[in-house]
Amino acid sequence: MLLAKGDLTGNEAKSLIKFFTQVQNFNRGLDISEKLFINKDKENLDKVYGRNKLYAEKLSGELFSEVSNILERKDSFP
Repeated sequence: MLLAKGDLTGNEAKSLIKFFTQVQNFNRGLDISEKLFINKDKENLDKVYGRNKLYAEKLSGELFSEVSNILERKDSFP
């Protein structure tokens, strides 16, 4: 909604897009992990786990803080 309304600066828009792109990547990684787990592919599951851990760390750290600050400034929290 904020992107559609044009209420964001260029840097704010980039931060939101980066955050949601990371969310999509993390979700995709979870889907892949589920399939690997079901197929008992431990080697590849370990690799995907490492990537998922990095996504989770990014999402819960600096990216979350940036997006949270943007939403607070724009008064967009529900």
